[in-house]
Amino acid sequence: MFAEINKKFESPFKASKLFDEVDFVNAEKLFTEYGEETTFSLAGMWINSKSKFGEHPVMMISTGEGDDSILYNLSCSQSMTDTVKSILSDDTLVEAINEGKAGIQVYKYTSKKYNRDCYGVKFVDM
Repeated sequence: MFAEINKKFESPFKASKLFDEVDFVNAEKLFTEYGEETTFSLAGMWINSKSKFGEHPVMMISTGEGDDSILYNLSCSQSMTDTVKSILSDDTLVEAINEGKAGIQVYKYTSKKYNRDCYGVKFVDM
């Protein structure tokens, strides 16, 4: 009963060992270089709790296949933190990510509050 509340300190994602080898990118750059229709394979995710702006999610994504595949660490907005925490707590969703069944697409929208272009991500089944 109590063993279930112990924290896991090891990432549940197979690709997490590649973290140090992967460059960070923002959603605007992905949108500009790949467009709105590109689906990126989701390889892992975690919550960055050491940011000066508060905790936010980071997603490890890939584009292309085989030797042409490129991995990126995508910093996401704080608004996705609860969603990513929910995914991380669901073993079925974590396993689906490890099996290559999850992806994301980047989209562009105009912020009404700041009157500027912003970029977000949406999850897609693969």
